[in-house]
Amino acid sequence: MRIKSSLLAASVLLAGTSQAEISKNMDMKFDGSRFNNIDIHAHGELYYNNYIQKDGQNLYENKDGVIHHNVYLSFGQIFSKKLRLFSKVKIKHIIMGDDASGEIKLEKIYLQYDFGENIKITGGLLSAPIGMIKDDFHKSSTFYGVTRNAITKNIISSGEWQKAGIIFSGKMDGGFRYDLAVTGGPLILSLDKTHDDNLNKKVTETKIRSHIYTSRIEWTGIDGFELAATMQYEDNSDSISTAIFETHAVIKRDKFGLSALYADSHGKNREISASKNSDKKNGWYLEPSYKISEKISVFTRYNRWKDSPGGSLYSRYKQIDFGVNIRINENLLVKAGFQNGSSPAGKYEHDGFSLGVNYRFENI
Repeated sequence: MRIKSSLLAASVLLAGTSQAEISKNMDMKFDGSRFNNIDIHAHGELYYNNYIQKDGQNLYENKDGVIHHNVYLSFGQIFSKKLRLFSKVKIKHIIMGDDASGEIKLEKIYLQYDFGENIKITGGLLSAPIGMIKDDFHKSSTFYGVTRNAITKNIISSGEWQKAGIIFSGKMDGGFRYDLAVTGGPLILSLDKTHDDNLNKKVTETKIRSHIYTSRIEWTGIDGFELAATMQYEDNSDSISTAIFETHAVIKRDKFGLSALYADSHGKNREISASKNSDKKNGWYLEPSYKISEKISVFTRYNRWKDSPGGSLYSRYKQIDFGVNIRINENLLVKAGFQNGSSPAGKYEHDGFSLGVNYRFENI
Protein backbone atom coordinates (compact mmCIF):
# COMPACT_ATOMS: atom_id res chain seq x y z
CA MET A 1 0.00 0.00 0.00
CA ARG A 2 1.44 3.31 -1.07
CA ILE A 3 1.80 6.21 1.33
CA LYS A 4 -1.31 8.38 1.33
CA SER A 5 0.18 11.79 1.83
CA SER A 6 0.66 15.19 0.34
CA LEU A 7 3.81 13.79 -1.25
CA LEU A 8 1.46 12.13 -3.74
CA ALA A 9 -1.86 13.88 -3.38
CA ALA A 10 -0.76 17.47 -3.85
CA SER A 11 0.65 16.84 -7.30
CA VAL A 12 -2.74 15.89 -8.71
CA LEU A 13 -4.52 18.95 -7.34
CA LEU A 14 -5.19 21.81 -9.72
CA ALA A 15 -3.98 25.29 -8.86
CA GLY A 16 -5.73 26.98 -5.97
CA THR A 17 -5.34 24.18 -3.43
CA SER A 18 -5.81 25.60 0.05
CA GLN A 19 -3.43 25.13 2.97
CA ALA A 20 -6.20 23.33 4.83
CA GLU A 21 -6.54 20.74 2.05
CA ILE A 22 -2.79 20.21 1.93
CA SER A 23 -2.58 19.85 5.71
CA LYS A 24 -5.39 17.30 5.64
CA ASN A 25 -3.41 15.17 3.19
CA MET A 26 -0.42 15.22 5.56
CA ASP A 27 -2.23 12.83 7.94
CA MET A 28 -0.29 9.76 6.79
CA LYS A 29 -1.03 6.27 8.07
CA PHE A 30 1.40 3.59 9.27
CA ASP A 31 0.61 -0.03 8.32
CA GLY A 32 3.52 -1.76 10.10
CA SER A 33 5.34 -2.79 6.92
CA ARG A 34 8.85 -1.46 6.40
CA PHE A 35 8.77 -1.06 2.63
CA ASN A 36 5.10 -0.11 2.27
CA ASN A 37 5.82 2.99 4.35
CA ILE A 38 8.56 4.33 2.07
CA ASP A 39 7.83 6.73 -0.77
CA ILE A 40 10.25 7.77 -3.52
CA HIS A 41 8.92 9.94 -6.32
CA ALA A 42 9.75 12.99 -8.39
CA HIS A 43 8.15 15.97 -10.03
CA GLY A 44 9.42 18.64 -12.38
CA GLU A 45 8.61 21.91 -14.04
CA LEU A 46 9.56 23.22 -17.44
CA TYR A 47 8.58 26.76 -18.29
CA TYR A 48 9.27 29.32 -20.99
CA ASN A 49 9.18 33.09 -20.41
CA ASN A 50 8.96 35.58 -23.28
CA TYR A 51 8.86 39.19 -22.07
CA ILE A 52 9.46 42.70 -23.29
CA GLN A 53 11.39 44.61 -20.63
CA LYS A 54 10.67 48.31 -20.24
CA ASP A 55 10.76 51.04 -17.64
CA GLY A 56 8.27 53.71 -16.70
CA GLN A 57 9.62 55.99 -19.47
CA ASN A 58 8.60 53.39 -22.08
CA LEU A 59 12.17 52.49 -23.02
CA TYR A 60 11.82 49.02 -24.53
CA GLU A 61 14.24 46.14 -24.75
CA ASN A 62 13.34 42.83 -26.34
CA LYS A 63 14.18 39.90 -24.09
CA ASP A 64 14.76 36.53 -25.71
CA GLY A 65 12.69 33.71 -24.33
CA VAL A 66 14.23 31.94 -21.35
CA ILE A 67 13.60 28.27 -20.58
CA HIS A 68 13.82 27.03 -16.98
CA HIS A 69 13.84 23.37 -16.06
CA ASN A 70 13.78 22.14 -12.47
CA VAL A 71 13.45 18.58 -11.19
CA TYR A 72 12.60 17.69 -7.58
CA LEU A 73 13.28 14.30 -5.99
CA SER A 74 11.22 13.62 -2.88
CA PHE A 75 11.78 10.93 -0.29
CA GLY A 76 9.59 10.06 2.67
CA GLN A 77 9.23 7.34 5.27
CA ILE A 78 6.86 6.65 8.11
CA PHE A 79 8.80 5.17 11.02
CA SER A 80 5.80 4.68 13.29
CA LYS A 81 2.27 5.91 13.84
CA LYS A 82 3.68 9.14 15.28
CA LEU A 83 7.03 9.68 13.57
CA ARG A 84 7.71 10.39 9.88
CA LEU A 85 10.42 11.92 7.69
CA PHE A 86 10.21 14.12 4.58
CA SER A 87 12.94 15.34 2.24
CA LYS A 88 13.32 17.05 -1.13
CA VAL A 89 16.32 17.57 -3.44
CA LYS A 90 16.22 20.16 -6.23
CA ILE A 91 18.12 19.84 -9.53
CA LYS A 92 18.06 23.25 -11.20
CA HIS A 93 18.59 23.87 -14.93
CA ILE A 94 20.15 20.41 -15.29
CA ILE A 95 23.58 21.66 -16.54
CA MET A 96 26.09 22.48 -13.78
CA GLY A 97 29.63 23.86 -13.75
CA ASP A 98 31.65 27.05 -13.39
CA ASP A 99 29.96 28.72 -16.36
CA ALA A 100 26.50 27.20 -15.90
CA SER A 101 23.54 28.24 -13.77
CA GLY A 102 22.54 24.75 -12.71
CA GLU A 103 22.82 23.42 -9.18
CA ILE A 104 21.86 20.54 -6.92
CA LYS A 105 20.38 21.63 -3.61
CA LEU A 106 18.89 19.92 -0.57
CA GLU A 107 15.72 21.96 -0.13
CA LYS A 108 13.98 20.09 2.68
CA ILE A 109 14.73 17.40 5.21
CA TYR A 110 12.79 17.24 8.44
CA LEU A 111 11.21 14.92 10.97
CA GLN A 112 7.63 15.26 12.13
CA TYR A 113 6.29 13.82 15.39
CA ASP A 114 2.72 13.74 16.70
CA PHE A 115 2.05 14.70 20.31
CA GLY A 116 -1.47 13.42 20.54
CA GLU A 117 -4.16 13.84 17.91
CA ASN A 118 -4.04 17.63 17.49
CA ILE A 119 -0.42 18.68 18.14
CA LYS A 120 2.70 17.94 16.10
CA ILE A 121 6.29 19.15 16.03
CA THR A 122 8.43 19.46 12.90
CA GLY A 123 12.20 19.93 13.00
CA GLY A 124 15.00 20.11 10.45
CA LEU A 125 15.65 22.04 7.24
CA LEU A 126 12.31 23.59 6.34
CA SER A 127 10.40 26.67 5.24
CA ALA A 128 8.72 28.98 7.71
CA PRO A 129 4.89 28.87 7.64
CA ILE A 130 4.14 32.09 5.77
CA GLY A 131 2.08 32.90 2.69
CA MET A 132 -0.66 31.16 0.76
CA ILE A 133 1.60 28.87 -1.31
CA LYS A 134 2.74 26.35 1.27
CA ASP A 135 2.89 22.97 -0.46
CA ASP A 136 6.52 21.97 0.10
CA PHE A 137 6.56 19.16 -2.43
CA HIS A 138 4.50 20.29 -5.42
CA LYS A 139 4.43 24.08 -5.22
CA SER A 140 4.08 24.84 -8.92
CA SER A 141 1.01 22.61 -9.25
CA THR A 142 -0.88 24.36 -6.45
CA PHE A 143 -1.26 27.90 -7.78
CA TYR A 144 -2.50 29.70 -10.86
CA GLY A 145 0.03 31.04 -13.33
CA VAL A 146 3.32 29.62 -14.57
CA THR A 147 5.34 31.38 -11.86
CA ARG A 148 4.37 32.80 -8.48
CA ASN A 149 2.42 36.03 -8.16
CA ALA A 150 4.20 39.39 -7.94
CA ILE A 151 3.34 40.03 -4.28
CA THR A 152 4.76 36.73 -3.08
CA LYS A 153 7.92 37.17 -5.16
CA ASN A 154 8.59 40.80 -4.27
CA ILE A 155 7.49 41.07 -0.63
CA ILE A 156 7.31 37.78 1.26
CA SER A 157 9.65 35.52 -0.72
CA SER A 158 12.54 35.95 1.75
CA GLY A 159 10.38 34.60 4.54
CA GLU A 160 10.03 31.32 2.63
CA TRP A 161 13.74 30.55 2.26
CA GLN A 162 14.83 27.22 3.70
CA LYS A 163 16.19 27.44 7.23
CA ALA A 164 17.06 25.08 10.03
CA GLY A 165 14.42 25.27 12.70
CA ILE A 166 11.44 23.85 14.50
CA ILE A 167 7.67 24.31 14.09
CA PHE A 168 4.90 23.57 16.60
CA SER A 169 1.55 23.00 14.90
CA GLY A 170 -1.86 22.34 16.32
CA LYS A 171 -5.59 22.16 15.71
CA MET A 172 -8.31 23.72 17.86
CA ASP A 173 -12.08 23.57 17.99
CA GLY A 174 -14.04 25.68 15.54
CA GLY A 175 -11.78 25.07 12.54
CA PHE A 176 -8.71 26.87 13.88
CA ARG A 177 -5.11 25.81 13.24
CA TYR A 178 -1.87 27.43 14.40
CA ASP A 179 1.88 27.27 13.71
CA LEU A 180 4.68 28.62 15.91
CA ALA A 181 8.16 28.49 14.39
CA VAL A 182 11.72 29.38 15.37
CA THR A 183 14.26 29.21 12.54
CA GLY A 184 17.79 30.43 11.84
CA GLY A 185 18.54 33.66 9.94
CA PRO A 186 19.43 35.79 8.25
CA LEU A 187 16.19 36.94 6.70
CA ILE A 188 17.66 40.34 5.73
CA LEU A 189 20.91 40.07 3.86
CA SER A 190 21.76 43.40 2.30
CA LEU A 191 20.42 46.19 4.48
CA ASP A 192 23.89 47.70 4.64
CA LYS A 193 25.23 51.26 4.72
CA THR A 194 24.96 51.69 0.95
CA HIS A 195 21.45 50.26 0.54
CA ASP A 196 22.30 49.12 -2.97
CA ASP A 197 20.78 45.66 -2.77
CA ASN A 198 17.26 44.43 -2.40
CA LEU A 199 16.06 43.44 1.05
CA ASN A 200 14.68 40.09 -0.04
CA LYS A 201 17.26 38.89 -2.55
CA LYS A 202 18.82 35.59 -1.60
CA VAL A 203 20.24 33.60 1.27
CA THR A 204 24.02 33.39 1.31
CA GLU A 205 24.90 32.72 4.94
CA THR A 206 23.15 31.55 8.08
CA LYS A 207 24.21 32.94 11.45
CA ILE A 208 23.22 30.82 14.41
CA ARG A 209 23.00 33.90 16.63
CA SER A 210 20.21 35.25 14.42
CA HIS A 211 16.72 33.81 14.94
CA ILE A 212 13.48 34.28 13.07
CA TYR A 213 10.15 33.94 14.88
CA THR A 214 7.01 33.11 12.91
CA SER A 215 3.44 32.70 14.11
CA ARG A 216 0.42 31.88 11.99
CA ILE A 217 -3.27 31.40 12.74
CA GLU A 218 -5.65 29.88 10.20
CA TRP A 219 -9.41 29.40 10.20
CA THR A 220 -11.33 26.98 7.97
CA GLY A 221 -14.54 26.72 9.99
CA ILE A 222 -16.79 27.08 6.93
CA ASP A 223 -16.53 24.66 4.04
CA GLY A 224 -14.80 26.30 1.07
CA PHE A 225 -13.45 29.21 3.10
CA GLU A 226 -9.95 29.86 4.45
CA LEU A 227 -8.68 32.88 6.38
CA ALA A 228 -5.12 33.18 7.72
CA ALA A 229 -2.67 35.71 9.13
CA THR A 230 1.09 35.43 9.74
CA MET A 231 3.64 37.57 11.56
CA GLN A 232 7.40 37.03 11.16
CA TYR A 233 10.19 38.89 12.95
CA GLU A 234 13.99 38.76 13.00
CA ASP A 235 16.50 40.77 15.03
CA ASN A 236 20.12 39.72 14.61
CA SER A 237 23.44 40.72 16.13
CA ASP A 238 24.33 42.93 13.15
CA SER A 239 21.75 45.53 14.28
CA ILE A 240 19.50 44.54 11.40
CA SER A 241 15.86 43.66 11.96
CA THR A 242 12.86 42.93 9.80
CA ALA A 243 9.18 42.24 10.22
CA ILE A 244 6.83 40.68 7.67
CA PHE A 245 3.06 40.59 8.03
CA GLU A 246 0.86 38.57 5.68
CA THR A 247 -2.85 37.82 5.58
CA HIS A 248 -4.98 36.08 2.98
CA ALA A 249 -8.43 34.72 2.27
CA VAL A 250 -9.64 31.98 -0.08
CA ILE A 251 -13.24 31.35 -1.06
CA LYS A 252 -14.41 28.41 -3.19
CA ARG A 253 -17.99 27.94 -4.30
CA ASP A 254 -18.73 25.28 -6.91
CA LYS A 255 -16.80 26.33 -10.02
CA PHE A 256 -15.90 29.79 -8.76
CA GLY A 257 -12.91 30.78 -6.67
CA LEU A 258 -11.64 34.02 -5.18
CA SER A 259 -8.28 34.61 -3.46
CA ALA A 260 -6.92 37.79 -1.89
CA LEU A 261 -3.60 38.46 -0.16
CA TYR A 262 -1.96 41.43 1.54
CA ALA A 263 1.69 41.59 2.67
CA ASP A 264 3.91 44.17 4.38
CA SER A 265 7.68 44.04 4.92
CA HIS A 266 9.71 46.50 7.00
CA GLY A 267 13.47 46.22 7.56
CA LYS A 268 15.83 48.40 9.62
CA ASN A 269 19.54 48.90 10.12
CA ARG A 270 20.16 50.73 13.40
CA GLU A 271 23.80 51.51 12.53
CA ILE A 272 22.98 54.08 9.86
CA SER A 273 21.08 57.35 9.91
CA ALA A 274 17.38 57.29 10.65
CA SER A 275 16.51 58.82 7.28
CA LYS A 276 18.07 55.89 5.39
CA ASN A 277 17.75 53.00 7.79
CA SER A 278 14.54 51.38 6.61
CA ASP A 279 13.34 49.38 3.63
CA LYS A 280 9.57 49.21 3.30
CA LYS A 281 7.36 47.19 0.99
CA ASN A 282 3.67 46.41 0.92
CA GLY A 283 1.13 45.23 -1.61
CA TRP A 284 -1.91 43.12 -2.36
CA TYR A 285 -3.61 41.12 -5.05
CA LEU A 286 -7.10 39.93 -5.91
CA GLU A 287 -7.51 36.72 -7.94
CA PRO A 288 -10.87 35.43 -9.23
CA SER A 289 -10.92 32.05 -10.99
CA TYR A 290 -13.39 29.79 -12.76
CA LYS A 291 -13.29 26.04 -13.34
CA ILE A 292 -14.63 25.47 -16.85
CA SER A 293 -14.41 21.70 -16.51
CA GLU A 294 -12.60 19.08 -14.44
CA LYS A 295 -9.51 19.65 -16.58
CA ILE A 296 -9.56 23.37 -17.46
CA SER A 297 -9.47 26.41 -15.16
CA VAL A 298 -8.99 30.09 -15.98
CA PHE A 299 -8.00 33.01 -13.77
CA THR A 300 -7.12 36.68 -13.68
CA ARG A 301 -5.14 38.56 -11.03
CA TYR A 302 -4.76 42.25 -10.21
CA ASN A 303 -1.56 43.16 -8.29
CA ARG A 304 -0.54 46.44 -6.67
CA TRP A 305 2.60 47.00 -4.60
CA LYS A 306 5.10 49.67 -3.61
CA ASP A 307 8.56 49.81 -2.09
CA SER A 308 10.74 52.41 -0.41
CA PRO A 309 14.40 51.25 -0.31
CA GLY A 310 16.65 53.17 2.06
CA GLY A 311 13.93 55.54 3.20
CA SER A 312 13.37 56.89 -0.33
CA LEU A 313 10.01 57.88 -1.79
CA TYR A 314 7.72 54.98 -2.62
CA SER A 315 7.90 53.44 -6.09
CA ARG A 316 4.48 52.15 -7.09
CA TYR A 317 3.74 49.19 -9.37
CA LYS A 318 0.68 47.58 -10.95
CA GLN A 319 0.36 44.34 -12.86
CA ILE A 320 -2.51 42.40 -14.43
CA ASP A 321 -2.18 38.63 -14.99
CA PHE A 322 -4.51 36.17 -16.68
CA GLY A 323 -4.14 32.62 -17.88
CA VAL A 324 -5.30 29.03 -18.03
CA ASN A 325 -4.38 25.75 -16.32
CA ILE A 326 -5.06 22.50 -18.20
CA ARG A 327 -4.76 19.18 -16.41
CA ILE A 328 -4.01 16.57 -19.08
CA ASN A 329 -4.12 13.74 -16.56
CA GLU A 330 -3.20 13.20 -12.91
CA ASN A 331 0.51 13.33 -13.78
CA LEU A 332 0.62 16.26 -16.20
CA LEU A 333 -0.45 19.90 -15.86
CA VAL A 334 -0.02 22.52 -18.62
CA LYS A 335 -0.15 26.26 -17.92
CA ALA A 336 -0.23 29.48 -19.93
CA GLY A 337 -0.03 32.97 -18.46
CA PHE A 338 0.05 36.56 -19.69
CA GLN A 339 1.03 39.70 -17.79
CA ASN A 340 1.03 43.45 -18.34
CA GLY A 341 2.42 45.92 -15.82
CA SER A 342 2.98 49.55 -15.01
CA SER A 343 6.12 50.85 -13.27
CA PRO A 344 7.55 54.26 -12.32
CA ALA A 345 10.30 55.94 -14.32
CA GLY A 346 13.60 54.11 -14.07
CA LYS A 347 12.03 50.89 -12.76
CA TYR A 348 11.69 47.81 -14.94
CA GLU A 349 8.56 45.85 -15.72
CA HIS A 350 8.13 42.73 -17.83
CA ASP A 351 5.19 42.39 -20.21
CA GLY A 352 4.60 39.20 -22.15
CA PHE A 353 3.64 35.56 -21.74
CA SER A 354 4.81 32.32 -20.11
CA LEU A 355 4.18 28.67 -20.89
CA GLY A 356 4.70 25.89 -18.36
CA VAL A 357 4.50 22.14 -17.89
CA ASN A 358 4.35 20.42 -14.48
CA TYR A 359 4.79 16.66 -14.30
CA ARG A 360 5.33 13.97 -11.71
CA PHE A 361 6.06 10.26 -11.55
CA GLU A 362 6.32 7.59 -8.87
CA ASN A 363 8.93 4.88 -8.43
CA ILE A 364 7.27 2.77 -5.76
